[in-house]
Amino acid sequence: DMTVHCPVCKCSIVDGLRLLGKHGYNEILDLLHPDPAKLQNTPVKRAASITMYIAYLRDGLVHTRSVRYLQQLQARYDLARDLCLKDPVQSTSANARRYFRPTARDIFPNTEVQLSKVRTYGLDLDYTLASYTEKLPETIYTMIRDVLVNSMLYPPALKALKYDRTFAIRGISYDRETGWLFKLDSNYNIAMDTIHYGREPLRDLEEVFALHGGPHLAPDYVKNHLYQLNDMYSVPEATLLADIIQYFSEHDITFHPRYLAEDIRAAGEYIHRGDGISASPLHAMIMSNIGDYLNRAPELLHILESLKREGKRLFLLTNSGYKYVDAVLSYMFNTSEWRDVFDVAIVSARKPGWYLSHRPFRLVPTNSGAKTASVQPWEQVDRFEDGQVYTGGNLASFTNITGYADRSVLYIGDHVYSDLRDPSIQKGWFTGAIVSELKHELSVGQSSEYLRYVRYIQLIEKTLKLSQQETRSQPFIQLPAGDKEAFRQLLEAGRMERRRTRWKLRDLYNPHFGSVFRTSKNASLFSTKVQAYSNLYTADLANLGAYPSDYIFYPKRKTQAHECQVPEVDDLLDQILKIT
Repeated sequence: DMTVHCPVCKCSIVDGLRLLGKHGYNEILDLLHPDPAKLQNTPVKRAASITMYIAYLRDGLVHTRSVRYLQQLQARYDLARDLCLKDPVQSTSANARRYFRPTARDIFPNTEVQLSKVRTYGLDLDYTLASYTEKLPETIYTMIRDVLVNSMLYPPALKALKYDRTFAIRGISYDRETGWLFKLDSNYNIAMDTIHYGREPLRDLEEVFALHGGPHLAPDYVKNHLYQLNDMYSVPEATLLADIIQYFSEHDITFHPRYLAEDIRAAGEYIHRGDGISASPLHAMIMSNIGDYLNRAPELLHILESLKREGKRLFLLTNSGYKYVDAVLSYMFNTSEWRDVFDVAIVSARKPGWYLSHRPFRLVPTNSGAKTASVQPWEQVDRFEDGQVYTGGNLASFTNITGYADRSVLYIGDHVYSDLRDPSIQKGWFTGAIVSELKHELSVGQSSEYLRYVRYIQLIEKTLKLSQQETRSQPFIQLPAGDKEAFRQLLEAGRMERRRTRWKLRDLYNPHFGSVFRTSKNASLFSTKVQAYSNLYTADLANLGAYPSDYIFYPKRKTQAHECQVPEVDDLLDQILKIT
């Protein structure tokens, strides 16, 4: 008799295998480990128990001649569910990542960066130096909506639309041919559970296959037909796109998705830039009620002054105009002398064109100092003076005038393309990305609910992999056709459980588009670009103040699919720290 019996009550394990429900966690350890005393109080208890569970399946303790395949697979599903979802104490070990648990105060490296070799820090303004309140995206949504109605003949009823800050996320794409909003992964595959037409999920996914032959989009299609919504300003634009499409659909109004996107983009450009001479409508709105839109940040001024005392050079490079920059930084730093902290201040830069253009620099009249009292804006600029502000220019002229060495510059901004791509490619600058969404992403990713679902879906996937392999065995091949079909149906039930768990993980981040950084299995396209064009990324510029000037950032080693798994280093380090 090859049947395995429970050593606790002598019942047949293979008949039920609902061990946790009958005996409890510690007794299961007795079944799976010859010396549970060695395991009970270690920080790797949880990881070891799952490892033993997989070994338990692989070693064939329940795979005997007297066990039916259906019972075995169902038992595996049940035990995976029990291990991950019905034992919250064990599935959220207090020891997990005790020493290196990431927080929103951390800076995360994509490459090795030695701060001692950084001589010059460059900074963007919006969503980098300046931290805005939730009122800004609502105002952007409202202003663009009103421009569409008042100046572009859109239905007056659209003025009833209200901004929903829970709908869109940064990094999604708008298809100007279909009107779909969706998220792409790193390989240009559509995350099928994120496709929306208006505010509704796309119900008939066969439309995707009919148009593209599958979820993959060709690079030419991405280039010519997708509008990438990659900065914080584009989040309210994405929401407005969805809301107007929803309104048009409900009222049977025909439209072309490309024209709608172009109109919203044109309205967005207008409120951001205005006529190019006076303050833009959006900047004028913010300056009139600056306390409603901006958070004060005197600690940032202290960090910048500390860098200056250490001999670092600082420059400001922003697309915003001088009057707006002056109002924002004076409010944030609680002083009008903000220019003194920067060696060079450049406004109205027109990034990303600034990096490759040939426009000359111009001196900005700031009404500060004897020089600007009689400034002639058409004068040629061939050097930068302390306390002055400049407009326009280009990267080549900037490098020639300042002499800043390429690999000694760290430029920090929030926009992957406008701020970070060209300086990293053209000049080899170190770059840092401000991704404020990290605060929410880390909060969700470290919640007990998220950790339970992640462990559960990984166990389900391993169970499916092992069980699928068994269908190639000779005993399975000899089973009656009806039994084999029933087994395959049970495999499909496991795949459906996997899909449901993926949806739950998505909804923890955002019920429409999920995580900013990933799809169900792969990195999102936005995350891939952050990795490609930034050496460092963090949630807040103020985090820089927590690191000494000689700090070295070491990137996390990434394991590829063909490489062997290694023990969790953090768990091993936990043991070392206990001993030493």
